[in-house]
Amino acid sequence: MGRETRSDGAVPPSAVSAQITWPFRLLAFLGWYAGQLLVSNATVVRDILTHQDRSKPRVVRYESACRTERELALVALAITLTPGTLVISMNAGAGEPPAAAGGVAARALRARFVLYVHVMYHGDRNEALADISHLEEWLLWGTRLRGLPC
Repeated sequence: MGRETRSDGAVPPSAVSAQITWPFRLLAFLGWYAGQLLVSNATVVRDILTHQDRSKPRVVRYESACRTERELALVALAITLTPGTLVISMNAGAGEPPAAAGGVAARALRARFVLYVHVMYHGDRNEALADISHLEEWLLWGTRLRGLPC
């Protein structure tokens, strides 16, 4: 169920290879995410220990490329676990055509889910949206059995 088959009943090679590579993609995502956690923790610790306020808090609206609520929950969890970021609201079906260029969100015809994210250490709105999109790309690539295609 859920597998594409050809008229002769065989599973296409691309589907098989995507399933074979999935555990490795998941491990690659976890390694990348661990590195991101270290970098963001270092940023917060440096801000605390130097007594200089480098934070630029803001709330950004992010139109997600997630297809399911499970994917959305994983993205929201990954964002919230990263120091300096917090998902404060999630809306289903509230999306508009993505305005941002690049990333997974630009490939979505219409955002199905919208996240409102409080960020602390981004220079501007576009930088925050690019970082969130990058995290989402990595997560979806690592967790979807077939990788990224929307």
